[in-house]
Amino acid sequence: MSVKSIFKTLIGTMVVIVLSCVIIELLNVELQSIQLNRLINLSGSQAAALFAQETYKTDTGTAGSSAMADVRTAHGGSYISGKFYGSNTSESAIYNSIYGGGAFASWAGSPDISGNWLSVDCLSGVKSEGDYGRAGQMYRNNYVTPLNMGVPYMDKEVLQKMFRWNLASLLSNCNQEAIDKDANGMYCVHYNGFRIYANQAKITKLEYRVFDLTNMADAQEYYSLTSINPKGLNGSISTSVGTYTPNTENMDINSGYGDERQYACIVGIEYEVPISYEGITPMRQIFEYIWHNEATAVPGWTGDIPDKGDYRWNTSIPKYKGGGFPNSDNVGAVPNSLIYYIVR
Repeated sequence: MSVKSIFKTLIGTMVVIVLSCVIIELLNVELQSIQLNRLINLSGSQAAALFAQETYKTDTGTAGSSAMADVRTAHGGSYISGKFYGSNTSESAIYNSIYGGGAFASWAGSPDISGNWLSVDCLSGVKSEGDYGRAGQMYRNNYVTPLNMGVPYMDKEVLQKMFRWNLASLLSNCNQEAIDKDANGMYCVHYNGFRIYANQAKITKLEYRVFDLTNMADAQEYYSLTSINPKGLNGSISTSVGTYTPNTENMDINSGYGDERQYACIVGIEYEVPISYEGITPMRQIFEYIWHNEATAVPGWTGDIPDKGDYRWNTSIPKYKGGGFPNSDNVGAVPNSLIYYIVR
């Protein structure tokens, strides 16, 4: 075999290897990104469900399941804490930390929420005179929450802790060996060629929407977002979308609230997860090899391409967004949404 033939064979082999790597990487990104998006969305859904379960409540006054085991790294350290409620260890302390602060009062007193549910207004103190005030105190003494009344209020800080914990647990498959350092010494979850920085994931926005189910337009939108027929909430077996006709559960005929099922609230959750892609083939090494040799072959190059001594692999962490309602502000590029609701 001549030298020329040998070089042709080597070049052909390198081209095949590079093209194979490119195809494999493209397929991996296409397939894994879809799965990754679904798993991230599931982590958010599970976090909302866990928050709504209120596992910290017991009959003893001591907090129940208020914490989970920490998610640990390959080196045994704690990656994400399972203490969702911080240092609070009693049922009352956890309840007061969520429903005794300004965030809850601001939400309950907002124009979209206040005036729709007498029970929520009593609990929050929006309606506090006479019997309403006494009812609200009774609710607080028994640790009643809007969730117990079918209104999905979420505490953003607690929800974010649950989201991060679920995200790391789900993507690592509870295998701490999958949580290791990147090239910059930052811990992340290594998942099929992706690096997911679950400990930096954020709940960026909670958007509450209230629907008057006696209004056809609201009923239609509620149905489109939840696939629940509002007409069926009144006991109708009809499958067509229709408005809800309240005729029971008048809380107080003198209060003007009427049937609490007339209004439905759902919450849209927007989240942001830092992600970087490292690949599953030697593609990175191939690019580095080509780059180093190309830079060396052109001494004195003064263009925009740095010398090999200054070369750095791109370590920036792009943002991976999703969630929220259709046509909302700040909705990310991922065509998916996370909507939580409660059916009474």
